[in-house]
Amino acid sequence: MAPHKWLVAVGFGLGALLGGCSPDRDITPPDATCQPPPFPENVYGEYWIRRKDWSFYYPVINPANPQQYGLDGRAPKANGHSFQLYGPGVVDSSQFRLTEIWLPSWSRRGWIAKADYNGFLWLVKANGDSLTSLRNLQTGYCQNPQWLPDGVHLLYGQETLSTMNAALYRLNTKTMVSEQVSGNYYMPFYYSPSPDGQQIASFDAPASLPRGLWLYSLITHERRLLASLPENEAGKTGMSNYAQASWAWDANVIFWTGDCSLYRTDPVTGATIKLRDGCINNSYEQVAAAPDGSFVIATKYEQRYLGNDSLETSSTAWKIAGDGSWEERLPRR
Repeated sequence: MAPHKWLVAVGFGLGALLGGCSPDRDITPPDATCQPPPFPENVYGEYWIRRKDWSFYYPVINPANPQQYGLDGRAPKANGHSFQLYGPGVVDSSQFRLTEIWLPSWSRRGWIAKADYNGFLWLVKANGDSLTSLRNLQTGYCQNPQWLPDGVHLLYGQETLSTMNAALYRLNTKTMVSEQVSGNYYMPFYYSPSPDGQQIASFDAPASLPRGLWLYSLITHERRLLASLPENEAGKTGMSNYAQASWAWDANVIFWTGDCSLYRTDPVTGATIKLRDGCINNSYEQVAAAPDGSFVIATKYEQRYLGNDSLETSSTAWKIAGDGSWEERLPRR
């Protein structure tokens, strides 16, 4: 299963698989006005995709050593993909590989949590040892496990068909006891826990409410809007399926993506700075923050229309300063 699908709103949604470009080049979108590419005229109603070199998704940073990070990579012309670690002192990637990884999370105690595309949760030490299935603890389809700052408790979303409920749960990995911590039928797809573990931040678009960055209390189950986004911006509003938050615990600041751009928000005052501007042809999507807020790793999707229903696409990873002052391409090779 491909790790990414892009939807373009031109009358109705169209699907196109993403790919990657070489780490030493960018795709330069030809349309500075952020107009979507022409509607495909083939009988399938889909774009033909040209991609080069590696594609990267799902960044994660080691909170105990932020110079170590992980990315889910997909080789060119390959159907499969694998999770790899980078940085000083990490295990050789040829010995440490996870397939079908989805939204990983790295704990201060050295464990990586992940979900696979079948809805099962897994834990593995960052040295590649002790791969552990949590299947016996699950009562439904699970996704997006996220460690709390204590490195012991793990949040995850679970959909239970027998009760028709979807909610967030918190697992104590020492006692292996799990409890529901959100209200019924509340399970955001992308979220990030607060430094005290009592709130989560996520990009959301509740019915009849502003779209933007919201906080949700795991204690009271109340929501609070921190930062809203403009409506009806051509080539931006609602153009990306990927809008993610990452809470820098030590700095107590939230980095997040929404409507193709990258933002930084103070969770106390709601003061928000746009670090990078994007649009449908150049979109910032997934993000992971260093605990001290000094930098983030963000994935960037780019596309260029080649004519004849064809797109050249790229999904690359970037290390960006917490104040937006510099950036560099990852992984280093």
